[in-house]
Amino acid sequence: MVFFYLAYFTLEALFGVAWWTLVKTKTGVYYIIYGNTPDKNQIDGKIELSDKEITVNQDILEKLIQTNETQQIEIKKLYDKIDILADYIKNQSVK
Repeated sequence: MVFFYLAYFTLEALFGVAWWTLVKTKTGVYYIIYGNTPDKNQIDGKIELSDKEITVNQDILEKLIQTNETQQIEIKKLYDKIDILADYIKNQSVK
C-alpha cells in the first residue's frame, strides 16, 4: 500500500513538472517568435482598439501626414536652391 502511494505521488510530481516545463517552453518559444506573450486584447493576430484610442491615433496620423507634406515642400525648395547654386558655381568656374 505504501508503494502504491509512493508511486502515485512520484508520478503526480513528474507529470506536474513535465506540464510546467511544456507550458513554459511554449511561452518562451512564442516570446522568441512574436516578441511578447499572448494578450487578451489580441485575437487572431489583431489588436482591438477602443474608440478613444482610434480617435487619438487618427489625430496623430493626420499631424504626421501634415508634417510630412510640409517637409516634402521644404525638401523641394532646398533641392531647387542646390541646383541654382550648382549652376552658379559651374558658370563661375568656366569664366
